[in-house]
Amino acid sequence: KSVRIPNAFIAYRMALVRQLKSQKVACHRSNVSSLASRLWAEEPEDVKNTYRKMATDAQMLHNEQAR
Repeated sequence: KSVRIPNAFIAYRMALVRQLKSQKVACHRSNVSSLASRLWAEEPEDVKNTYRKMATDAQMLHNEQAR
């Protein structure tokens, strides 16, 4: 089965979900996605670049393990 490596936004959204759960905030997936989209648009480039690097690193690790 093919493994999907999360892109930068999906990694950001996953981190947001973990944060909301740790704060015991209950949200529907559609609400979390909308919130994540709005927050992502407002994030400075350095924050986005952190998630972009995480996504790139995860893809590279996946490619190495697939060999």
